Amino acid sequence: MGSRGSQTGDAEAAARAGRTAGTGAIVVMVTAPGLESATGIARALVTEGLAACVNIVPGVRSIYVWDGKLCDDSEALCVAKTRRDLFDRLRTRVIELHPYDVPEVLAFDLDDGNASYLEWVRGATRADGGGGGGGGGE
Repeated sequence: MGSRGSQTGDAEAAARAGRTAGTGAIVVMVTAPGLESATGIARALVTEGLAACVNIVPGVRSIYVWDGKLCDDSEALCVAKTRRDLFDRLRTRVIELHPYDVPEVLAFDLDDGNASYLEWVRGATRADGGGGGGGGGE
């Protein structure tokens, strides 16, 4: 079954790659210690053209181990929509702005979505990071 499984896996990987390449869009999740920090990060990413939109979800409860201690904290979650080709610059900018030593910056490829929204994301972000255009909503 090894070769059959490999062929199936190759076909699935090719299908995923085709869908991802088709949108070129990603969602990036970033947690922050509170609304003030999250808002600063969100405003910078949008005004610098690194994200088309950032939703801020307050009151996220995060449970994790840090320095050997169990932590249970309230945080704000930033959900940014951007292009795959801007991720490295977006990640670098979040790390520069973020108060945590090790900020969470996770990217997820978008396989599909509302075509007009995805087009807006492309138009509202700029490869030079100089601020986007466009009108559309979140």
